[in-house]
Amino acid sequence: MYNWEKYIETRVSRMRDLELASIRRASLLRAVNMALFFAIMPLVGFSAYAGAWFTGSQLKAVDIFITLAFYTHMRVPIMYALPLAIEKLSDLRLAWQRIDTFIRLTMKEEERTLHTSDNDNYQQKGAIMMRNASFSWDGHDDCLSSLNIDIEPGTFVGIAGVVGSGKSSLFAAILGEMIRTKGEINTNNSSFSYVAQTAWIFCDTLRANILFEKPYDEQRYTRVVRACCLDIDLIMLGPRGDLTIIGEKGVNLSGGQRVRVSLARA
Repeated sequence: MYNWEKYIETRVSRMRDLELASIRRASLLRAVNMALFFAIMPLVGFSAYAGAWFTGSQLKAVDIFITLAFYTHMRVPIMYALPLAIEKLSDLRLAWQRIDTFIRLTMKEEERTLHTSDNDNYQQKGAIMMRNASFSWDGHDDCLSSLNIDIEPGTFVGIAGVVGSGKSSLFAAILGEMIRTKGEINTNNSSFSYVAQTAWIFCDTLRANILFEKPYDEQRYTRVVRACCLDIDLIMLGPRGDLTIIGEKGVNLSGGQRVRVSLARA
């Protein structure tokens, strides 16, 4: 976590304190409202009859029963339905704001122009073509501008450049992770295997990290492990080999081992 644990823990604790304070206020209001719901009848009746007695008004049985019936009928709408309606309207307002925020989000269009060739030739699969293509992360400022690229299938291509020149962004553009602002990109409906600079490892066995929910083919699996130089690492992991549990983000693997696992997965 790059020593962010304490900071994140502090933020979570602060947000939890705010949440608990809000829950306490809401619970207090509900408790007061429920207490008034049951206490309002005796209080109102006592106040009405005491006022009538102090003013010298004559109390009749008919007036007493009518007054009690009136307060009984008014108690539920005022003391129960009205607070409940206010609470639900507040929830509705929050839900409406969230829905409105979601609806106002910019729709992300498919960034890659995928043309399926009529000729189902295997040699055409894997080709990448860009024509005057520009890409952006936010849809406004172009990060990559006017790219013209032709990559033939089966070729080995190296991309060199200074830090921040857009090498990783180029891969993101090919994968469709960036917003294409102009031009054209054609991948001929090909699929890609991508190994990021920072290896992604999840908490499971080393074999599960390599297979990634794919069926286990022993021969192919063995070839891949050897091709990625993981066979020596499996011996070093002990008797369980590739069934060894890998911690979150590969904490019990070295940096090179994590990269080799990601490469084997691809």
